[in-house]
Amino acid sequence: MMDECVRCNNPISPQTGREIEGLTYCPKCADSHNQSLRQKKAEVQKEKGEILREIDAIEQEMRTITEEDTRHIIVSTTDTLETGQIIDYIDVISVQDVVFQDIHIDPAQAEGSHDLAEKLFRNRIELSLSKLRKRAYLVGADAVIGIHIDSSMEQKPESEFAVAVAIKLNITGTAVRLTTHL
Repeated sequence: MMDECVRCNNPISPQTGREIEGLTYCPKCADSHNQSLRQKKAEVQKEKGEILREIDAIEQEMRTITEEDTRHIIVSTTDTLETGQIIDYIDVISVQDVVFQDIHIDPAQAEGSHDLAEKLFRNRIELSLSKLRKRAYLVGADAVIGIHIDSSMEQKPESEFAVAVAIKLNITGTAVRLTTHL
């Protein structure tokens, strides 16, 4: 019994047919299909490389931005601001932060592990907000509105005087330009 190639519909024998992802091709179409797949994979790899280079460039540029550069940028959970009218919605921006850290506790203050974890958590939120301001600065924003902080913190005792803390943060907002600058 003869099969047909799924691409060119030519008859093929079971001995010469090639199965790729559950479909049967003649040798010529199978080679063409495999070449096409290799080209697509190469394009995806090239695109991944370009994305990684772009991310590296942005991260490098963010390291040069100081707190003084971003001091004027307003960060708000509200969708409007009283300090100026929004004249341009630039883009949604976000930062992510994941931290795994062991907190070692002084035996004299063994009850303070929760306070230390909370202090670490608040510190990571402040660092992430600073990074959000830097991203806003890069896109020319005066403010980030409608920010949403999605966070979680887990604590797991490692020993009598050590606690493992896992913190996950995602902060998202809309970068905007205002009519007046502060």
